[in-house]
Amino acid sequence: MKKLLLSLCMILALTACKDENKQTAQTNSKPVIKIGIIAPLTGNVAMVGEGIKSSIVLAEEDLKTKNLKNKYEFVIEDDGYEARKTAAVYPKLKSLDKVDAILSTFSQTGKIIAPRAEADKILHISLSSDAEIANGKYNFLDWTMPKYTSGRMVEFYKKHGFKNIIAIIPNNDGTLSVEEKFMEWINQNKDMHVTRFLVSPTETDFRTILAKAAQKKADVYLAMVYGNIAASFFKQYKESGETAPITSIETFATLSDPSIAEGAYYTDAAVANDDFMERHQQRFGQISRYGVGTMYDMIMLTVEAFENAKDKSSAVDELAKIKQYNGVVGTLTQDDEGIFNSEAVLMKIENGKVIKVEE
Repeated sequence: MKKLLLSLCMILALTACKDENKQTAQTNSKPVIKIGIIAPLTGNVAMVGEGIKSSIVLAEEDLKTKNLKNKYEFVIEDDGYEARKTAAVYPKLKSLDKVDAILSTFSQTGKIIAPRAEADKILHISLSSDAEIANGKYNFLDWTMPKYTSGRMVEFYKKHGFKNIIAIIPNNDGTLSVEEKFMEWINQNKDMHVTRFLVSPTETDFRTILAKAAQKKADVYLAMVYGNIAASFFKQYKESGETAPITSIETFATLSDPSIAEGAYYTDAAVANDDFMERHQQRFGQISRYGVGTMYDMIMLTVEAFENAKDKSSAVDELAKIKQYNGVVGTLTQDDEGIFNSEAVLMKIENGKVIKVEE
């Protein structure tokens, strides 16, 4: 009897081993789709890059639970949000890693990648706000466009009677494109006036600007500061004795420690649903929320395009066919320009936490 049981166990073990080897062989025989992701893992907005990395981890976990015809590999490259580094990582992704798609973070990065991806026929989705990045067949955007986030902020100003606005704008593609749309809304409201201060993206001394702003007796600040420079701004703002409320469009979502902007309001691109953010919080703790849901959706959109495509080269056509997509940030609607639009939201930093405001 013992010999019989031993033989039976050996047969079952061998069968299980064969099944496992069969599954491994099937996995290994799947076509491999490489997705390159460019994010700032170092530098002034490194906290955003950490959030992007967490999205990739969650997406990889979820893809493993799906029965897919392709195998997906991710290659993440750090550009430090510096143009020269972005230009340097692209040829590596293209020629060494031989990626089939690229997902980029921020407008500056997207504008560098877009013409190269178009020329090389590489599918590219950018998490950014500059609509020009979507030009061409191979380029797409996934974000709430500044037209909507800016309009939502002007609505907030109107409701609270804010008319005299001090705008502090870092000189980079992303904040400038947001400011452009903001001013279009302001110009439709003749009783609102904006005093503008253009600063370097690495500025840390705002004392002169705050002194000048105090003389203007502002009703509200539009401070488009982000990343590490935000800490300097808020410290100097508090030291100045100024009391006008602080607002922003999108940029406060980059703060790894929202408590430095206690009481501030900002409008933002659509944020991930509560289930996703709770999962994200439990897994990774207090890191930047900026774009985490959007990057997750960008990965899943890319996967869906390659899954629907008959071959790699036709994935871009399949992505263009997705006119509506239900992602973790809500319903995305792709327009004729290749931009996946989502809903603008109003957020407040209260007791060190970011909460959605319903008005």
